Amino acid sequence: MHDIRYNLKPEILTPEQSEVSGGFQSRWKADGQFIGAVKFGINDRFEVGSKLTFDTENRFGDMYMLLDLGMKFAINSGTTLQTDALFGINNNRGGGLVLTYSKAATYTNRFSAIYEGRVGMFGSRIGIYDSVSSGNVAILEGGVYPQMHVADPLNLRVGLQASTSLRHPIDQFQIDLLPGMIINVRNNLQIFGECAVDIIGGFGSGLRLSLHVISHF
Repeated sequence: MHDIRYNLKPEILTPEQSEVSGGFQSRWKADGQFIGAVKFGINDRFEVGSKLTFDTENRFGDMYMLLDLGMKFAINSGTTLQTDALFGINNNRGGGLVLTYSKAATYTNRFSAIYEGRVGMFGSRIGIYDSVSSGNVAILEGGVYPQMHVADPLNLRVGLQASTSLRHPIDQFQIDLLPGMIINVRNNLQIFGECAVDIIGGFGSGLRLSLHVISHF
């Protein structure tokens, strides 16, 4: 469920900042996903965004689309609530709703972290996301995502998250490690890369690699 959000990674609201991004990530049991996303900072409290995922299968012969429409509200400067609604565009792979509570903590001028709690409510099947398929109705997820500013162009991130379903809380308990990095190419241009690895349990999701280019305006 980690990828079901209109933004690319856990983050709080940056007042009145907008961005557009594009990238590719490997799929656990298919070819890969082409992803385009955009978000708009309306003011210092409110943000809206959308993400379109093109999921490919059978050596890029088949393509399925999923649209994520979301919004984020800042409770204060370090705490946000986010809602994401999912829609299948050219398929019957179901839809759903994900609610996210995020809190940021800054410990030094080089080290910070984001803490997240999420709940997802889904239809009978979200087929392009293995972790919420097989008829699971509700998924719970919690995680911590530290970030370290190493040098002027480079930030290192690592996420540790746990998730499960209410229907099968023991059988589908999962812990994932998500190391990543952000390279600031210019003031308004970033390259974001991330790897997701199953540590414990899981739904057979295995390994995911992703690379995105992000432009702020």
